[in-house]
Amino acid sequence: MVPAGKGLFLRRTTGAEAFARFLRAQGFTFVAPFDRELIRQLPALAPFYRAQGLRVYPILYNHMATWQQELEQLVGAATAAEADGIILNPEVTFKDHEAAAQSFMRTARSMWSRALGIATYPRTRFHPTFPWRVFARYADFGLPLTFDRDDAWSKADVVTGIREWHEVGFKPLILGAGAYSMRGSEFRTKTPAELRRHLATLPPCRGACVFSLPDFQASPEDYPEQWAILKRWDPQRMPALVRATPFGRLFWQGQL
Repeated sequence: MVPAGKGLFLRRTTGAEAFARFLRAQGFTFVAPFDRELIRQLPALAPFYRAQGLRVYPILYNHMATWQQELEQLVGAATAAEADGIILNPEVTFKDHEAAAQSFMRTARSMWSRALGIATYPRTRFHPTFPWRVFARYADFGLPLTFDRDDAWSKADVVTGIREWHEVGFKPLILGAGAYSMRGSEFRTKTPAELRRHLATLPPCRGACVFSLPDFQASPEDYPEQWAILKRWDPQRMPALVRATPFGRLFWQGQL
């Protein structure tokens, strides 16, 4: 099943049971465990999130030279954890390597039969040598990483990126939302004002997945305003009656 609703790129490895309850109370519907340590622990962690009704979609960054080992690790853990889907994260090493991307995706599809997503650059036009159409051909959904870490994106930028992803063949889409910013080489959590502005640039969509710094998840009590904003935020925010129309269904499913 393709993710829907409000998700979190999971970076917290401790206190899974309590954090799963916290996320459910915040209105989250799925988690995407993000790093190798979490992937390794996935069979033990996933039951806590599923017990709270949260779907599980582990994600792993992929390198062209080591994708076979990475796929084995990701699919093995996802299978053992009975994950709802997996998300692949290919980036720079696949540029100018369409044949390798084809082999990578064919193998992924042969190993995994549930939902398979691709998360990568938010704008296709700025990465013309990336084999977009190969990845789109095999993926069930796309996840443009519209994190806006520089606090510079407008709604028009995001909508343009969505259109570009559709043009190379990705449908449906969920969006990346960023709870962090970057100044020079320094990463920091967005202020409440920055987070509100960023979330306002994301158009109504089937779903969105929030990326944050590790301490934002490890100590949510240190960021009460930001978590309150995320609790109130509904990525779909389209009235049910509108979603029920032919136009609304297409838009919500990422077809428009």
